[in-house]
Amino acid sequence: MKYKSLVVLLFFSQLLLAQNKAAGVKLISATVQDWMTGAAPGRAGTTYTIKMQLLAAKGVVFKNLWIGNVHSDFEVQSFFTDPNKKPAKGDSVLLVHTKTSKPVSEVKENIPAPMEYKGEALLEYYVGGRPRYLVIKKFEKKKTIKGI
Repeated sequence: MKYKSLVVLLFFSQLLLAQNKAAGVKLISATVQDWMTGAAPGRAGTTYTIKMQLLAAKGVVFKNLWIGNVHSDFEVQSFFTDPNKKPAKGDSVLLVHTKTSKPVSEVKENIPAPMEYKGEALLEYYVGGRPRYLVIKKFEKKKTIKGI
């Protein structure tokens, strides 16, 4: 009986490890920070930052981000001394979305998320041409930045 339990335990642990490797990315942190400028007429907004580590040897392409139920544009940032270097396995990247107070005429039509999720955001990305999804359960709230 012990032998069967050990085999089952090893099988499921290998399955979990394989799923983690298949994910292609690892979430390092997710933060949100409100900000406002001090000069009139003044602007305000919120910046969402998601730090990811790339685990896949194949290319990872970040496609879509939904924060709450709102499709959100984002920028992928990496910090290399060589501007031509592309992020590779082991590197970290930042996904940054800045939401500013915009006039109603500038608001885009919303694209619905491809699935329901429990969390504050959903990230769609591709590894080796295959779609993957990462649910960000909670953003860590940082202190508000206020301009002078």
